[in-house]
Amino acid sequence: MTRYLPHISGFFLTVLLGACATPPRTGDAPLRFGANDRDEVAISVEDCRERLEREWPRPVAELAGSTVRLLNWNIKKGLVAEWQRDLDRFSGDRDLITIQEAVLEPEMLDRFDGTRHWSFAKGYVRGASTTGVATIAPSQPLTECHLVVVEPWLRTPKAINVTEYALADSNDTLVVVNVHAINFTLGVERYRDQIKLMTQVLDAHAGPVIVSGDLNTWSDRRIGIVDDFAAQAGLKGLSFESDDRTTMFGHQLDHVYFRGVELVAAEAHAVKTSDHNPILAEFRL
Repeated sequence: MTRYLPHISGFFLTVLLGACATPPRTGDAPLRFGANDRDEVAISVEDCRERLEREWPRPVAELAGSTVRLLNWNIKKGLVAEWQRDLDRFSGDRDLITIQEAVLEPEMLDRFDGTRHWSFAKGYVRGASTTGVATIAPSQPLTECHLVVVEPWLRTPKAINVTEYALADSNDTLVVVNVHAINFTLGVERYRDQIKLMTQVLDAHAGPVIVSGDLNTWSDRRIGIVDDFAAQAGLKGLSFESDDRTTMFGHQLDHVYFRGVELVAAEAHAVKTSDHNPILAEFRL
């Protein structure tokens, strides 16, 4: 067993707290920072697919360079002491940062200077606290989609954030999918439905893709669903010389998949500042 298991002992407390959660309301304005003004954020698969198929005018800001360095981390809402130190340590040289359980509070927002763009898909809201998935990049996305589902037990929202970036010296665009998957379910149908959203979206994009996040793959059946998704979307998973990703019931929970880019290096670091270990990866465009 791993140190992720203490979450199980607090499950019933989480159920009680979940009753206080406020799922996003239909029509809630999408929340972004430094967002472009091309269009509103897509909140349906159909709208997202249409935007990914659209040819946008080339923006001033593009993802430059021949490599993309990624940090993926479920940061546990910044509840564990000294998370700031580890976030600064791992994010400093990263081109793309995908965070699950990011919180909209100055202490997290202010960790990144004004040259970075936040794309934030709102998930769990309780009182004044708002958490979700954040994709942070040096340039604004061409388009952005927020796909939110609600956990069947806890009624807490889980978000997928899809962003598309222009690439310097290329007509291709890079699509980044940042996902926090449904956790507690009796079966796998709702989980399969959420993963299927990513399949439907990526069908509309022929170029490079990076999918990263906390996929909550703590069972063989869930892993099978994600494997099927990756095969259908033509995605490869990271390979690690030493795999320190967080596990539950012997299964890794956090994943990065890719296509149209070449893996240069990947590593996971054991930390005490979250119940998930961060993943670092570098890709050649």
